[in-house]
Amino acid sequence: MGALFGGFVGQDDKEPDNYIFTIFQAGTGLPDRDMYLVDNPKYEEIRTAYKSYLGKMLALAGEKDAEARANRIFAMEKASAEVHWTREDSSDANKVYNKMTDRAA
Repeated sequence: MGALFGGFVGQDDKEPDNYIFTIFQAGTGLPDRDMYLVDNPKYEEIRTAYKSYLGKMLALAGEKDAEARANRIFAMEKASAEVHWTREDSSDANKVYNKMTDRAA
């Protein structure tokens, strides 16, 4: 089951002798924010197929009104995609390095 954010423990990119917990954006079923936001025939076809897939999976799970639920899920994922960083921003090593201190200490 996915969530709006993901996380893992790995090496600190700027201090490789240390391990840190990293949080990243998640929460969408399609692999790229542009698939939700860019207006072109290719992405519209992908969006239509994805909504159909969501509806079929919900129907197989026995959910009532599966198509309406699929549309609500898609709308929530699209809203999440609207605040996601672009691929370029997400790949910028300096931009994604936002180390924070333990505020509880």
